[in-house]
Amino acid sequence: MPAFPRIAKLLSLTLLGWGLFLSSAVTSEVEHLLADLRQSIPLDELAEPGSTVWPEMVDEAASQADDLGLSAADQLALGLAAAEAWIAAGQGQRGIAWTKRVLEAPSLDDDLRQRAGLALVAAWQALVEGPDGDPAAVPTDPLAALADFGEFAAEVRARAHVVAALAGFGEIGDDHGPSLDHLDRALELLAGAPAAQRVPVFTLRLHAMELAEADMDAIRAWLERYHDDPAINSIRDALFTASQGLVGQEAPQLSAPRLDGVAGEEAGEVALEDFRGSPVLVYFSATWSQGSRDLTPQLLRLAAAQAPPLQILEVSLDTRDTIPAIAAYVARFGISHPIIGEGLGWDGELSARWHIDAIPSVILVDGRGRVATTNLVGDELEATKANIVKAIQRLRAPASEEGTQQ
Repeated sequence: MPAFPRIAKLLSLTLLGWGLFLSSAVTSEVEHLLADLRQSIPLDELAEPGSTVWPEMVDEAASQADDLGLSAADQLALGLAAAEAWIAAGQGQRGIAWTKRVLEAPSLDDDLRQRAGLALVAAWQALVEGPDGDPAAVPTDPLAALADFGEFAAEVRARAHVVAALAGFGEIGDDHGPSLDHLDRALELLAGAPAAQRVPVFTLRLHAMELAEADMDAIRAWLERYHDDPAINSIRDALFTASQGLVGQEAPQLSAPRLDGVAGEEAGEVALEDFRGSPVLVYFSATWSQGSRDLTPQLLRLAAAQAPPLQILEVSLDTRDTIPAIAAYVARFGISHPIIGEGLGWDGELSARWHIDAIPSVILVDGRGRVATTNLVGDELEATKANIVKAIQRLRAPASEEGTQQ
């Protein structure tokens, strides 16, 4: 799921704490059992990235709950702890299996059922967003799937709406109307909840609007509806300093020495202004970035295939130590467009001025020097290529069709 850099950072912070959780709906007996299990695991094994030793151990204990002398309620609580452990480890399917066992129990009390509902929704979220997830395994209608297990509190249903919205996210420029509707419904359900619970929903809603390429006036108007909601204040400033705020505006100043001379020798200065009259792909890259090395040949072919060919202005975030590698980089890919930079890596002013938080990054500037589209790099190379082609087509479409001009 592509995300604009500054908003993506907010998502990573807010959704992590909102969607997954530590088990708290357990009795003291189950708490003691879990504490004993955790103490039996060497710290280095527990801390190892990607380790599943903890969910495996809780899973084994829950599978043998009958032999542990636990009450029926404690057995269900231990099963839910196993579900939550698997979900926290990114194993949504394993979490779903345990969660459903808990939800289908005839003697389930309402408090545990509400937490099991949260766990089920969190497992779906892990399948949608996790690196090893399986979005196709998420129900087409999460709300209906949740309702199969009875009535749930507003918070649980709100999170199911969020999962439905996430599952519907597409690429830049796609129709995100259904996702926006789900997120609006989630905000309604969370109206009486603490502000912290609405922050990730607001963030996702703004991200969906960015993906749908809503203009900044529309985003500001939407934000104004929630002017008095304290949840919006924590993300308002980040939104309007993020790169999407550049769209439709005069492109930030961009001028720097050429770095594509032999052995890193500078060869004059190039400015974005030099390209006025023609659309330009402003390409932030670095020779040390594998993503840049993967994208560069594709970008060259894509730009050359346009009619007329599209101009590229590459901005290198190489440092003085790595600038000498640019000569080999140019030769390897047959680059003829200018590569400029400050030689300061991330410490330079250009990346900050253009709100670049990750490379490679590609921004389309129109012939009048205005930013047409930002953050064209997707999760996969094919998605990036599709994003760029779509952005160019919109830019070059007649004004009667798209309302834009070169």
